[in-house]
Amino acid sequence: MTGSLTRPDAFEIILDALGVWSNRPSREMVRSEDFRRIALEMEGAIESEHMAHPDFRANGRIFATIQPDHQRGMVKLPRDQQQNFVRANPATFAPANGAWGRQGATMVRLDSVDEATLREAMTITDERLPIGESSYSNSYAGAKCSRP
Repeated sequence: MTGSLTRPDAFEIILDALGVWSNRPSREMVRSEDFRRIALEMEGAIESEHMAHPDFRANGRIFATIQPDHQRGMVKLPRDQQQNFVRANPATFAPANGAWGRQGATMVRLDSVDEATLREAMTITDERLPIGESSYSNSYAGAKCSRP
């Protein structure tokens, strides 16, 4: 049959899609130096330090960090986007533990993320927006708080 996939081709496509194996050249994964470069390319980004490891801020707010082990980073994502990244790349992205993770702090394994995916995550982080323009702030605008 012309144009149909052979069993090895179909098998390779499935394994490649799962991120298990491919004999195609693999995309180069990022190192902590690449994470830093990408973070600093974001508009208004500066590097600082928080709890003895590098962080990246815009408008006075942390939007990314490099963990002390230099094997992982953190990107602050809107919750819906965090869920999308985790679902699409569970071996690469995971919510941080506890309240930070519930607020969008998303851990990134540097040995399994490529530059394009990391750049996409950093581009959509709403921590780089001026205070008051975040999706979190807007979702609570107009909400009334009542005390018992």
